[in-house]
Amino acid sequence: MPISLNGSTGITVNGATLIGANTTDTLTNKTLTSAVLSGTATGTYTLAGTPTITAPVLSGTATGTYTLGGTPSLAATALTGTIAAARLPAGSVLQVVKAQSTGTTTTTSNADLAGLSASITVFANSRILIHATSGHYSTALSSSWFGTGQLRVLTSGGTQIAGSEHQGIITANVEQCFQHTLMALTDAQAAGTYSYKLNGTSTTGGSIQWNRSGGIMGWLILMEVAA
Repeated sequence: MPISLNGSTGITVNGATLIGANTTDTLTNKTLTSAVLSGTATGTYTLAGTPTITAPVLSGTATGTYTLGGTPSLAATALTGTIAAARLPAGSVLQVVKAQSTGTTTTTSNADLAGLSASITVFANSRILIHATSGHYSTALSSSWFGTGQLRVLTSGGTQIAGSEHQGIITANVEQCFQHTLMALTDAQAAGTYSYKLNGTSTTGGSIQWNRSGGIMGWLILMEVAA
């Protein structure tokens, strides 16, 4: 069976042209070993082994393991899935959890503030950045030094993480408002779930309204920070 390879005519067998030099041909049930692809390939292909595709333009869904040579371009909108936390640089924010005040909390001693508790589940060695804000309103009293308020961030077990205090004024029968803001960063944590809450205190026994409706609001924000 004579086979002819000719740069002008292509490949012929018994005088019949199988692959033309300057034609478009369809290969059916053929296996290409160590193929080098160029130009534009359309349709569906199964690439065995570990193929190397140089300067590809990818579309659709690609599965399996591929080595992409050159400088491939991938559209961000086409990426799905999750990037492992270990792949992110130290200091990256991995997640954010937020709680918002749900009403007024009035106390003459101390109380957990309505709606201001939250939990966050973190990876091993992550740190937790805590940002809290809450306002208190002191009603007028006839005694001096009324309305001294403390705001504290506590763990679910009652351990204080951060706190602030605003002292009332010495003149009686005066109402006042004050907005507290707290930030704290924990040490590296073991993997698990951690819970925090805001607690408001009146240290002088006067009546204090925390997050009073009408403009004073409170927030508790927990952020997981990569190690």
